[in-house]
Amino acid sequence: MGRSSTLTITLTTPPPVKVATVLTLAIDTTTRYVPIDLHFTATLKDIYGNPLNAKTIDLYENEVKMIPKTTNSAGVAEFTIYRAVTGTFNYYAVFAGDANYEGCEAEESKAQQPPQEEEAW
Repeated sequence: MGRSSTLTITLTTPPPVKVATVLTLAIDTTTRYVPIDLHFTATLKDIYGNPLNAKTIDLYENEVKMIPKTTNSAGVAEFTIYRAVTGTFNYYAVFAGDANYEGCEAEESKAQQPPQEEEAW
């Protein structure tokens, strides 16, 4: 008896499962007068608490992307922003994700600039 039909099956590997991540953003809130250097520390870990090295973190100020930084072996990226004016600025950090890790965003933080120091007469 001859074959009347052929069934072809293509097997592929499933796409890799991306690991969830957690990003925190800490702002040095020491009260100082402008002009001021604001220091930020963004820490990126996977959901198991392992620090993620060599990952790009973007810091945003009032929805404007600042210079990106790369995490070190402890999963930390540090930013310094110079401010010479008073006001309230909103900051948050973003890890866009990559082939192995899901992206995440730090909770928005606010840093209010103290008033300029008055000169003594």
